[in-house]
Amino acid sequence: METKEVTAKLLEKRIIGLPHNIDKEIADRVVAGIVELNLKSADEIKLMIDSGGGKVKPAFRLIDLIRLSKAPVSGIVVGMCGSAAILILQVCRKRLSTPHSRFFLHFVRSEFSYKANQTRRDVMRSLTAHLKDTITFQRDGEDLILSRVKISRNKLRRLMDNGERNGSELTSDEALELGLIDEIVDEYDLL
Repeated sequence: METKEVTAKLLEKRIIGLPHNIDKEIADRVVAGIVELNLKSADEIKLMIDSGGGKVKPAFRLIDLIRLSKAPVSGIVVGMCGSAAILILQVCRKRLSTPHSRFFLHFVRSEFSYKANQTRRDVMRSLTAHLKDTITFQRDGEDLILSRVKISRNKLRRLMDNGERNGSELTSDEALELGLIDEIVDEYDLL
């Protein structure tokens, strides 16, 4: 079966996959699915997550839409949930994980570029604006996680630093203990 056929069949069952790194295209696809399902009914939407994260701006667009969804969105991690995907998981009403899933926290990373023909002043102005955005996204991401977990901001930052420096991943049991998920499931009416 083609990927489009599988996606359509899952959508009929109110399941949307988040199986890739998050970028504008992936966020657009997930947003379109949530909007379409909301137009049909307010029944639960299941967001199946296997993502190492991705770009923070498209992730926050998706976060905002999940918050606005009249249909409750349940997130179930099947594999990997890292970086921006953890933020998306935190706004889901139910946050579930399979036993062998892994979680990865780190600080917001930013990409800054400039053109060779820009003046030093223009580059500094752009860099300052870019840095402000990065700091805002970091704070907003921390606040989002802290609204659902059982740890302090300092402990969260230590976990992010450990992920950043060592590439450390958390097990489902560790994610449950921290409050990143609500439940580890062996059985779930997903398909």
